[in-house]
Amino acid sequence: MVPEDHLQVSYRAVLPGISPPDVKSKEECIDFDKLGDIEEPSEPEEDNEKHSESDCDQEIIFPEDQEDSTLPTVFKENFRKCLYPPCFMDIFFRHKYYCIAQVEEVSAENAYIVSFDIIAAIFKILTGLCEGLSCVGRVGSKVGKMDVPTYHDPLPTLEEIETMDSEERLKVFFKILKLDYSFKTHLSSFPYSWHLYILAIKYAIDRSKLSWPLIYALIVSKIILSCIDYRTGFIRSVATFMKKHAAKLSMPLENRDMAIDPKDVSDCLNQLSTMDAIHCMNSLLQYFQKDQKVASSSKFFDRRSVHSISEFQSILLHLKYLNNLLKQPFHDFSVSSCLNCTFVYNFTANLSKRTNIETYLDGLLCKAPTVLNTLHVIINSIKEFSCVTVENTNPPPKKRKKKKKSTSTVIPDEHSNNDSEGEPWVDSNNKFSLLKS
Repeated sequence: MVPEDHLQVSYRAVLPGISPPDVKSKEECIDFDKLGDIEEPSEPEEDNEKHSESDCDQEIIFPEDQEDSTLPTVFKENFRKCLYPPCFMDIFFRHKYYCIAQVEEVSAENAYIVSFDIIAAIFKILTGLCEGLSCVGRVGSKVGKMDVPTYHDPLPTLEEIETMDSEERLKVFFKILKLDYSFKTHLSSFPYSWHLYILAIKYAIDRSKLSWPLIYALIVSKIILSCIDYRTGFIRSVATFMKKHAAKLSMPLENRDMAIDPKDVSDCLNQLSTMDAIHCMNSLLQYFQKDQKVASSSKFFDRRSVHSISEFQSILLHLKYLNNLLKQPFHDFSVSSCLNCTFVYNFTANLSKRTNIETYLDGLLCKAPTVLNTLHVIINSIKEFSCVTVENTNPPPKKRKKKKKSTSTVIPDEHSNNDSEGEPWVDSNNKFSLLKS
């Protein structure tokens, strides 16, 4: 540690090129008391000294509990176990939430606003306060603060959550999402790993009015990442895919009957065949690649579609946070295992051009009947519990009306009837017409 009488150093000790005469008074010296203690560089250790294992694996150490400390023991233990994200510490102590930057439409509202109800509930569970949380993120084209709305409904504390069983914590989860507990029956036909993803789609439909092309793209993305990749292998290159599966694609298709309960999504996913997965990826692999037309010019970039995807990412992220805060009443997941935004954007742009999405998919996935059947079962299940008013049939594109050529009507001159054929005609409006005669 540097002695106290050496805590003030001239500019020459810090900045090169400044001579001692430039330092005119003691007030111009740097006061390191304001910057914190400075430690002298440690001397290199000898080769025979060995580092202890504790130097590598350091534990998060909180200050000793004081009488005025408000940090609950439950919070400390869960934070040490990495069950809580780092943003929970900012929410608890600073009453601030910092938005992770996303690609958004500048003219639209921040993509995190759609998740404010979830964030407000997390704030109340952590602190017990109904209001006072501010969110730092994009406001228009600049960075600013947004006030998170007040959450009035009663919620359990961290200590109470520790004593609840899974069913009680599940009811709290549905209460925050403003869903009836009977919604659990709709989730029963899906695998456990799908529950939070379907809840995110339900929440997004009710809040931000997702379009049907985007809903189809989100479902197909989840099917590929969670099921098809395990059967075909994780491949995103067309050349590598054709090198591995070209021989199988040339084989004749087999006619097989599918004895599947049309309402059970789990059975549909389990009965996906490897050959259907290969044919499915052969048709959809191109949508994992960046569209060069969009990359070359920004005018082909659909900002509204990107903003909707950002809103869905925000919802999915905060449902994951809420699930961890409530001791995981649903199975945990990683976003990368269910969402590929490049595929979702490209496939949404493709489906938005189709007059009838179901008819188009019937032709696109005709060689993968088990995949197509699974997709229809999931979409029908979403239609049952959603209140989407938008049809999955896009209106045909409007044709430009051709402008009719204007036909000029010739008004006969009143003098033309009076003039005889032999006499020269003189234009009264043109004084030079007399020269012709």
